[in-house]
Amino acid sequence: MDITLIHKDRQKWTLIDIAVPADQNTTWTKEEKVEKYQELAYEIRRIHGTSKVTMIPILIGALGSISKRSKAWFGKLGVPDFLKSVQLSAILGTVHLLRKVLCL
Repeated sequence: MDITLIHKDRQKWTLIDIAVPADQNTTWTKEEKVEKYQELAYEIRRIHGTSKVTMIPILIGALGSISKRSKAWFGKLGVPDFLKSVQLSAILGTVHLLRKVLCL
């Protein structure tokens, strides 16, 4: 888990997992992340008596692809829509890695 937001007054937890997989693996990675943290969400509800635990997978493909639900996820977080900036960061990171590996 990359980020955990706890709203004590509302008895709500938000689990945020960020990943930058290969573009063709974004759907598979999202499903894996959600499934992986279902048990953790159950344990948080049980131990802390929390009424709601939300899992938000943020996936940006290594070449900048995003899922169709990305805007909805950012909306749930209450953050501005900065998907273009995030996509650019992912692409620049990939370019940096390629230059390093290919010694360019």
